[in-house]
Amino acid sequence: SGKDLTWTILTNVNLENNDTTFVSTEININFDAPTITTQTLPEGFAQTAYTTTLAASGGTSPYSWNLKINYQETQISENFPNISSNEIVPDNYDDGSAMKVLDFQFPFYGENYDTVYVRTDGSLTFESGFTYLRSEDAIRTEKTISVFASDLMIYPDQGDGIFYEGDDTHATFRWKTSLYNQSEVNVDVALTIYPDGTIKFFYANDITSGITWAAGISNGEGSYNITSTSGSSSAFGQKIKFLPDDFPLGLSMAKNGIYSGIPQDTGTWNLTFVVTDYNNISKEKTIPLHITLNSNEFQKNTKDIINIFPNPVNDFVSISAPDIISQVIISDLSGKTVYSNDDVNSKLVQINLKDLQSGTYFVKIITPKDYFLRKIIIR
Repeated sequence: SGKDLTWTILTNVNLENNDTTFVSTEININFDAPTITTQTLPEGFAQTAYTTTLAASGGTSPYSWNLKINYQETQISENFPNISSNEIVPDNYDDGSAMKVLDFQFPFYGENYDTVYVRTDGSLTFESGFTYLRSEDAIRTEKTISVFASDLMIYPDQGDGIFYEGDDTHATFRWKTSLYNQSEVNVDVALTIYPDGTIKFFYANDITSGITWAAGISNGEGSYNITSTSGSSSAFGQKIKFLPDDFPLGLSMAKNGIYSGIPQDTGTWNLTFVVTDYNNISKEKTIPLHITLNSNEFQKNTKDIINIFPNPVNDFVSISAPDIISQVIISDLSGKTVYSNDDVNSKLVQINLKDLQSGTYFVKIITPKDYFLRKIIIR
């Protein structure tokens, strides 16, 4: 038993022998939180270098910046990437990692990466070194793509390994591995990342049940998505896709507050920026960004006179224009031409895209008087 005493003034409190005395007080805690002072972003032009620096006040400097981006999770129906060549050998078969340079710039939570670190514990990270990723809490606190975060170990003599397959359109990583000191436990998972920021998780059917594991993606600074089936055997045999909210491709946020790059398309985006001060106190602010056509290069609004349908597209896409189209060029996000037809000579063009990988592409439509840039998404 005991007493619960609440005091509003300072006074002595006698301690009860062989009992418990509770004393409470109310304290108003005032702290100086940072505030984003930038009110507007300068207008930018498609295919033209853009840079702006965001500003903040209050809190305790130095500040760290990031762009808040949400990802939508959906179930998909695709074959498991059963790759078994191009083995990636980590520096340790237990708690190890290996660096892999990508063939494209991968956008992840507003920053672009051309290098990832493949960890034995079923995760990709973006900095060297090894930290333990074995739980949902660990995923939330580190910038990671974790398809099967667990205490995994590779047994090469049993055919275990981490395997890679990719080019400038995608990068696929497969973990065919086991648990630490439990070589009889089977784990077989994979993930694929794409230049438009799409992420796919794959789970084989024959994963051993009863394993403690977690799955999700995170920027390590408060933005994360834990998969709906994280830690559950119901994920086995499933395929999951994470699709980021629409954001201006070609631009990225640096930790020092500089937002820059070459925007690839026109449009308006409501961007949410997050500033974090030295005491780890964060504030966010949503500011619209407008990317338009450069008046020195374009004289018309392509959205009014160029029609591309359907978009997103699965197989065939049609392009119509009021003038004769003389050439159509399609390129991926890295700028590589994946389709070109320089003998169109028609106001309506139909193109078969079924041989191209899923992702975002840019279409350049050339007429005798002008040219136009548009974006298409292939599903």
